Amino acid sequence: MSALRVGVDVRMLGKTGIGVYLAEVLRRLPRHLPGAEFVAFGGRVPGCETVPVAARVYSLAEQIDLPLAAASRDLDVFWSPHYNAPLLSPARLVVTVHDLIHLRFRGQLPRPRWLSYLYARTQIRLACARARIVLTPSESTRRDLVHMLGVPTARIRVTPEAVGEDLGPVRSGRRLDAFRRSHGLRAPYVLFVSNLKPHKNPEGLIRAFAAMRDRRVTLVLAGQGSPGYAAALRELATRLGVGARVRFPGKIRRDDLRYWYAGAAVFACPSFSEGFGLPPLEAFACGAPVVASNAASLPEVVGNAALTVAPGDSAGMARALDAVIAHPALRRRLVAAGLRRVRRFSWDRTAALTADALRAAAGR
Repeated sequence: MSALRVGVDVRMLGKTGIGVYLAEVLRRLPRHLPGAEFVAFGGRVPGCETVPVAARVYSLAEQIDLPLAAASRDLDVFWSPHYNAPLLSPARLVVTVHDLIHLRFRGQLPRPRWLSYLYARTQIRLACARARIVLTPSESTRRDLVHMLGVPTARIRVTPEAVGEDLGPVRSGRRLDAFRRSHGLRAPYVLFVSNLKPHKNPEGLIRAFAAMRDRRVTLVLAGQGSPGYAAALRELATRLGVGARVRFPGKIRRDDLRYWYAGAAVFACPSFSEGFGLPPLEAFACGAPVVASNAASLPEVVGNAALTVAPGDSAGMARALDAVIAHPALRRRLVAAGLRRVRRFSWDRTAALTADALRAAAGR
């Protein structure tokens, strides 16, 4: 039997989110597909044949350039790590759909929003119809695909995400103290790490923070957002009387991420919707206690290792944050439970499940 030839759209490598997922899985796939030949479209990947693709992600051109580039490569299967899959691919298709945020929260789409929504809904629906197998990171996203778009359950496989090997507890108290001092983090702080977007619910977290009893605490909202939305968050904090205690460090360096987590008194994930919800797992890995919303995929991710609150319940979230900071025994219990919980997820398992799907789609 000839070697399995796998095409992969790698144009999103280097980006946060999907790019991290792609890099972690792609690095491990050869171990689970011994003898397979990999063809990388749109970027250089060690050990892979490279095929240049100039078309931008989400462009009409990618629906022409990718199939044309793939046509002469004799592929058995093509894996698209996002819903912008090449619908005319000559190879059998496997597509990963991480979430349906673009359909659930239309107000966050680029303008004109009606056109962006039409593109997202049409592309996701057609990609799922064209794919032999659809991968999702959570049961929550699987349910959304079934209920919102009518994708047959039998064609969906759940491949949970995991935490990178570069994240873990900071063993040196001296280094952690030096990091806090260098960033002016003298008081206990509540940490939020994500893009600043409405569905991530930073507004609800600011309201919860303003309602906390402990007034020594600082809130750190780490991540990027549109200038207008970031300004609105600052205005909200000022209006609620906590503007001086809310920090916006912007996007933080990957090398510093473990220190931000490890130094936090508590990590907060108040999202209304998450396709998977990697930051709580990252916080677990670094030894931070977690307060999370009980919405979408987050209960699957955190299990019983975090305090969970409805995302619209700012008062309840304030009580949970206060409890973690005020009770060392609760904090220790949550940290220990988080470190156990994170061991249930691994990128190697994600890669193994992905390899199984690629083999099945190719008829191997």
